[in-house]
Amino acid sequence: MSCETLTRRAERSRTTRETDVRVAIDLDGRGNAEIATGIGFLDHMLAQFARHGLFDLEVHCKGDLEIDGHHTVEDVAITLGEAIGEALGDKAGLVRYGHAYVPMDEALARAVVDLSGRPFVVYSVADTRDRVGDLETQLVEHFWHSLATAAKVTLHIDLLRGHNQHHITEAIFKACARAFAAATRVDPRYGVPSSKRRALIGIVNYGIGNLRSVEKAFHAVGTEAIVSSDGGRLAECDGLVLPGVGAFGDGIDGLRSSGLDRTVVRAVEDETPVIGLCLGLQLLFEGSDEFGSHRGLGLLGGRVVKFPETVRVVPHTGWNSVHVVRQHLLFSGLDGDPFFYFVHSFHVVADDRDDVVGETEYDGVVFPSVCAKGNLFGAQFHPEKSHTAGLKMLENFARIAAAR
Repeated sequence: MSCETLTRRAERSRTTRETDVRVAIDLDGRGNAEIATGIGFLDHMLAQFARHGLFDLEVHCKGDLEIDGHHTVEDVAITLGEAIGEALGDKAGLVRYGHAYVPMDEALARAVVDLSGRPFVVYSVADTRDRVGDLETQLVEHFWHSLATAAKVTLHIDLLRGHNQHHITEAIFKACARAFAAATRVDPRYGVPSSKRRALIGIVNYGIGNLRSVEKAFHAVGTEAIVSSDGGRLAECDGLVLPGVGAFGDGIDGLRSSGLDRTVVRAVEDETPVIGLCLGLQLLFEGSDEFGSHRGLGLLGGRVVKFPETVRVVPHTGWNSVHVVRQHLLFSGLDGDPFFYFVHSFHVVADDRDDVVGETEYDGVVFPSVCAKGNLFGAQFHPEKSHTAGLKMLENFARIAAAR
């Protein structure tokens, strides 16, 4: 298998109180770069990293630069490191080691990398100035420490000579680019790279839902996931997640006003796996009686109704079991009647019993908690909040998407 048949691309994001970062990298690119971190010299260095490593790289960051550049540099490095690690996959067939010497006029830098899975950094550079452009030079070392730790690689960086800080920093980034390019090269003599395809999951952003929590849950099981409100970008994904919290009316209005209702319907028509979570499951049905009468997507037959007055406590909040009505790939690796975390005041009544694969009982009311019809799935609970069982179900959905 040649390296051209592999897809070694990953996209990661990171959101904190200080930054919002998105990184996409293709290890088998052409050196194209689209960089916007708010720090001009860092943008320049990342573009050089892409160009000399022949990586296609996109980096977008909004950070608290009104304070300083520390959080931006750190979180960009962490996110880039995570993306590199994910793009490497199982590492079969990789050369693993790489080194490069790069001169920049009077400066000469050496970088040596080992894709070891053991993060370790040796940084031996004597800076000659506190800043280069709008970048604090002490943050260059922090950048490489953060990246190597996130990517789980061993990295040695040495400045052999040099006194111009611009030349020193640029030589370091170019040397690291060349070293990473060498180490990530595929040589079948070292083993055949895995042909197992990993799915790209698109999380539909229509303004409602635990978007980042769902995204992080997929990342936790080794699946690439993106949050997007771009119908075209979502159409490129192998599977879609329709998350949601809150009222049915607000959810369906947000979905329709954004035009993403058509994206979801087209995905189902194209046999792309789609899963609705919590409110997202309810939106798949024909309608709801929550605060009036609302028309849903109509992809599954049935309506959403309120728990009856005989139920003592509403909303249904907390852990509850799902009784497996019939075996399904969503339950693969889950024993017995697994427990998940619920938060809802309304529940689904399905017209077709065959669409229900899991049921839950709450205070005498039995309702569908997992649905499946062809490539369309739904869960009334929050898998992203359901620890091991929830992560396993999301992993199973990713496998379904990868196999389409």
